[in-house]
Amino acid sequence: MNKQYVRNALPTEMLIYIFKRVRSPKNLILSCKRVARISQDPQVKAAWIIYQFGAAHCLSHAINLGPTFLDVTVAQAIITQGGLLSRNFVQHPYMNFGAYDNKLIELNVAHSVDSSQSQKSQNIPWSSNLSIDVYLFLLKAASEIYMPDLCLKGNDMKLFHFYTRGSQTIHYSPFVLEKNIDQIKDLILRFKFIPLPSRNLDNLPENNNQENVTPEAYPPRNVHANSLN
Repeated sequence: MNKQYVRNALPTEMLIYIFKRVRSPKNLILSCKRVARISQDPQVKAAWIIYQFGAAHCLSHAINLGPTFLDVTVAQAIITQGGLLSRNFVQHPYMNFGAYDNKLIELNVAHSVDSSQSQKSQNIPWSSNLSIDVYLFLLKAASEIYMPDLCLKGNDMKLFHFYTRGSQTIHYSPFVLEKNIDQIKDLILRFKFIPLPSRNLDNLPENNNQENVTPEAYPPRNVHANSLN
């Protein structure tokens, strides 16, 4: 396709249609100023990440891409365009928000207060780089949907585990499922339960803000996104 045609003649709607289908848009962004401008539009960012990762997991991947991608306007656009804000998703930024105080960890270890913390400075908690504005926006949006049953300190993955079988042998699975079918339906239909995606940096698309992304533990070692802890 002629670059001059893309720059001057191709309708914006067509550019957006093409852009959101490009898995790794970095080269496309660098090749055309018009595409670069479009790529910064919150609505286009939202459309791109929903198309690439699906409504169920787009917010998780938006957090992975960091604050240069995700701000309040993008988060709002994702939800408006149908991105799924499940209760299970919101519970995990609540558990992981914020970074560790490495100096305090060093002092604890030095004074033998808690030797188990020696590994924490090596881990970067998932969503630790989430901006306060986005964090508060997600909490507010979730509270409007799920209150009074938001249960930020809950664990919907663990609930699903117990509702579907728990520690029972597989022989008892049909009985457990029959007994808890209404709770399972409520968890899925009302609270939009779906397990969070596994973290794999190799599967993340490139964009113009990803060159300095540092691999972190996802789900974090201290709080696993899909764990039963």
